[in-house]
Amino acid sequence: MKRPLFLMVSSLCLVSAPLYAETHTVKKVIDGDTIILDNGKKVRLLGTNTPELAKNGKPPEALSQQATEFTRQQIEGKEIRLEFDESKAADHNRDTKGRLLAYVWYKEKTSNDPADQEKMLNKELIQKGYASALTKHPFKYSEEFKQRESEAQKKKKGIWEKESKFSS
Repeated sequence: MKRPLFLMVSSLCLVSAPLYAETHTVKKVIDGDTIILDNGKKVRLLGTNTPELAKNGKPPEALSQQATEFTRQQIEGKEIRLEFDESKAADHNRDTKGRLLAYVWYKEKTSNDPADQEKMLNKELIQKGYASALTKHPFKYSEEFKQRESEAQKKKKGIWEKESKFSS
């Protein structure tokens, strides 16, 4: 009897353990919330939605160029760390289009601190008003994303400056 109980407890520990992270270089920024890695895989920033660039004959949405350029300036050609969320583990951390879903961490040198400071791009996009928070389904940072979105709305940053499809 002890052995099956041990196996069951061991299995539970494995399920609740934090998921791994990967380090890659960003080969290309597709748009504000989608990138291609050095290994060719596409990554969609989890919990964010930036305005869409022109696609399939549709005009670009407001601030889509700015959101894309911000993402490009922060991470294109640079090393990043992908953090995966336990809430997406059942889907192998992929969306319906097969893209990896992840939090993207990058290092930024600050003028005040000679050391590198790690930042999460997902949060930065929301905080600066370049993205809305996608929080329909809970995930690790959903409450923080909601809070940052609320702050951006109050300050009328980016997509929240004027009425848009992102406005409530």
